Amino acid sequence: MNVATALSQVNVSSFLPAELARRLPLVNPRGPVRTAVGANGIVLSAISDRDFLEVVLDNLAPLDGKKVFEIGSGTGYLAYVMSQLVGPLGHVTGCEIIETLYAHSVRNPLIVSQPNITLVAGDFIDILPQPSDVIISTSSMDRFHRSILLSLKDGGYLAVPIAIPGGGDCFSLFRYWDGWIRCYHAILSVSVPTRGSYSPDAFWAPHLDKIFPGVLERDILTVRHRPKAKHHIHESLCFRSYLHFTERRFFSVNLGKVPYLAPSTMGFGLRSSGPDNSFAISAFDRDLVHGADGLALLSDLHNMRSEWERSGSPSLSNFRYDLPVPTSADLVFSAGFGSMAVRTSSQ
Repeated sequence: MNVATALSQVNVSSFLPAELARRLPLVNPRGPVRTAVGANGIVLSAISDRDFLEVVLDNLAPLDGKKVFEIGSGTGYLAYVMSQLVGPLGHVTGCEIIETLYAHSVRNPLIVSQPNITLVAGDFIDILPQPSDVIISTSSMDRFHRSILLSLKDGGYLAVPIAIPGGGDCFSLFRYWDGWIRCYHAILSVSVPTRGSYSPDAFWAPHLDKIFPGVLERDILTVRHRPKAKHHIHESLCFRSYLHFTERRFFSVNLGKVPYLAPSTMGFGLRSSGPDNSFAISAFDRDLVHGADGLALLSDLHNMRSEWERSGSPSLSNFRYDLPVPTSADLVFSAGFGSMAVRTSSQ
């Protein structure tokens, strides 16, 4: 069975909790569907856009006979789709840390009827089997726990969204070979953050006082104000993902009063390693600087943007690279992680 057929034969409503299923039909029947929302309104789990999933699964195909592990299986939708693709000789194992979603998924008659699906509750770090042909997650991470990489067969595939500071991510597909992972396909996306051991302390960006303790608001200089134009989310994600890959001084910050980001409270920029906490931030409607090197950092940031625009505005999804797997630590996608790559190319 091909990917398009598998997706078309599975009714999303069969995998939604009753209170969500009652809201159908969907405005976009192939669009993303929220399956769990936190008390603060933040989406905790969702069934991804089906066109997006088709691209991802096509780039992992053929899956026939493969052992697949899904991190964050939610209501079981993707696990069920993949069970059709791996066939009777393959197997899909999914883990889910949100208890209500797990309970809903294991009661689903479609899941129960499939002998090649196993769903378990808990943190993926405690559950990862060995070995797997494919490990997939549709929730974003800023690092790969070493157990993920050790659980892949040589030649195995890893499909995970890499979190971009400031919001959004780059869904990246890797292949593991002899201690290296090679990125061979990537798509910019917006995924829910990973829950459990690897859940971030803040959603995509910490507050300023967490990054620069002791820096007072009165010590930050507003260099210029800009009109509050429409926020170009995609352009921002492209530029931030580019900086995240190429620039070690890059950081993102939440300038608001709430623990999650809104476009008007998100800022990003460059920071120095000096003792005076110099930084430059491009915010929603203004540029901010602090410290002796603040203005120089702001000039660097503007020059980087101009060069980025002259280069065709590439994003992280345009780069293909190889990364060495650490021997005794996690693989962390910190600012400037492209400097760890031994081969980079832009497509």
